[in-house]
Amino acid sequence: MASPREPIFIIEGHDVGIFASVEAAQNQLEPTDVSDAVYKGYDAEGRRLKITTDGQNTVIAIADSEPLAALELERELRRFLIDAGDLRVKEQSRLTELVEIAKAFDGSRPRVGKRTGTADPDPAGIRSAQLFLGGRGWHP
Repeated sequence: MASPREPIFIIEGHDVGIFASVEAAQNQLEPTDVSDAVYKGYDAEGRRLKITTDGQNTVIAIADSEPLAALELERELRRFLIDAGDLRVKEQSRLTELVEIAKAFDGSRPRVGKRTGTADPDPAGIRSAQLFLGGRGWHP
């Protein structure tokens, strides 16, 4: 079976982890959470990833041979990046563009507050994204 195309996207609720490699993602994911099935994983083409654990180690492999979840990943990335205030993301942004934007995302971009029009350095969701992403969007 083919290898996942990087970057690797791990989704937990409304947070998106962006990893440069399968190994980086495997090292970051907690086996307990993997056992509890809290993560959804995708490669850059939108193929679902199977995330398993033996209790100590996390293993990530391709679950789909075709990018059957490309539209699902596209929606998740668009929502996450728009919520994080990335002004480059548009409703018509496609998966390949969103993947490139996500690779450059660092989780610290301030945005203009929706109601006040003032700079909001910690809009809802960015702090939790930084915690999940370790303060950086791109895990080498």
